[in-house]
Amino acid sequence: MKQKYQDETLSFKERAKDLVDRMTVEECASQMLFEAAKIERLGVQSFNWWNEALHGAARSGMATVFPQAIGMASTFDVALLERIADVVSTEGRAKYNTFQKYEDYGIYKGITFWSPNVNIFRDPRWGRGQETYGEDPYLTGELKVRMLCPSTRMLCKWDENDMAVGIPFELFETVTEGVAATKPSY
Repeated sequence: MKQKYQDETLSFKERAKDLVDRMTVEECASQMLFEAAKIERLGVQSFNWWNEALHGAARSGMATVFPQAIGMASTFDVALLERIADVVSTEGRAKYNTFQKYEDYGIYKGITFWSPNVNIFRDPRWGRGQETYGEDPYLTGELKVRMLCPSTRMLCKWDENDMAVGIPFELFETVTEGVAATKPSY
């Protein structure tokens, strides 16, 4: 018999709550590491959260590679960044689907991308300024939204690629059992 969390006719929130409710504390904790453990009794595959797509999904094979974030920001072209995000999310989804087909769950093979870096670059001693959109808060905010909207349903609309960047707000509310999580509005 199919468990509630396996029933795709139910909402994501219902399925996530049921799955988390079935996990032991140790199993829940094991899912919070970047290398999430397999939970065989529940049919949960291992998952490696370590992946990034700061300027393309290129860590695991061939992909379109774009300039560093600071270079993209210097175009001041928000529509260009949205098109770049669409390419990155499409290639990321294609790679993920291929890795899943061959049960390859290693590093850089997951569907989570630690991008974009939305820190405001204020101090060159940090040494990672090329990974940011620069020091202007308004421009950084505009570019961040353009990079996230095409690739995730968490902050904006869902797109055909169903990319995830971090934990969706719906799951966050379930996992934290009622801790207030408000969706930002743009």
